[in-house]
Amino acid sequence: MGERTEYTPGTFCAVDLAAADVEKGKAFYAGLFGWDHADPYRDWTACLLDGKIVAGIFNQPVDQREAGVPPNWVNYVSVTDADTSVARAVELGGDVLAPPVDIGEGGRMGVLADPQGAAFALWQPGGYAGGQLVNVPGALTWNQLTTSDPEAAIAFYTELFGWTTEAPAGGDGAFWSCKNSEGWLTGGVMGPPPGMDAPPSWTPYFASADLKQHEAGVKELGGAALSPILPVPAGELFVAQDDQGAVFGLFAGEFDP
Repeated sequence: MGERTEYTPGTFCAVDLAAADVEKGKAFYAGLFGWDHADPYRDWTACLLDGKIVAGIFNQPVDQREAGVPPNWVNYVSVTDADTSVARAVELGGDVLAPPVDIGEGGRMGVLADPQGAAFALWQPGGYAGGQLVNVPGALTWNQLTTSDPEAAIAFYTELFGWTTEAPAGGDGAFWSCKNSEGWLTGGVMGPPPGMDAPPSWTPYFASADLKQHEAGVKELGGAALSPILPVPAGELFVAQDDQGAVFGLFAGEFDP
């Protein structure tokens, strides 16, 4: 079981759904993954699988909705010091979307955009380290950056988080895997697929034991499949959209412990 009580700094540690309608969001993912929900903490609701936190849902900020930003998944990277990491990100060409702020006793967070515009968040753990269960069906297993300039993005994230990267064995540069300081995979970087004109963004992938079942479930629940089921070296995946427009992925194959 992929149970977690702590994360190495520089590792994706949590994901939250910024939803236009929290109740609809809860219903969609409960139907897709069987998530339960804890009582809300302020504006945030924990999503549970086997009694352990796997994600969160909160109301999308009004300014985002007014600007036409669709509901979206927020991807958090664990850091030792959020303020220091924000300052370093700015030095490297990133932008601050939300300055660091304490979230009760849970931790401290800030929201950034990388130099190409992809948004991500930092999490300095306090009483809450992040997701308590990963790499099992229905839980987070991967975070993928699709960007207009993979080489520049890799330079930014390796400097900010100390990641090492590796291109495929074929060396075609289409995809780079990213590892934290302990050598564990934490994410991937790729250029935009041919014909796809979407802004740079991070996408969370959730583990699946049956992609065809989940593909059908997405559609039955009012979402949409944005790609066919595609083979990758470690298994298969597809990209989907929930019934409010938030984009996420599903992966079936070899999971880390």
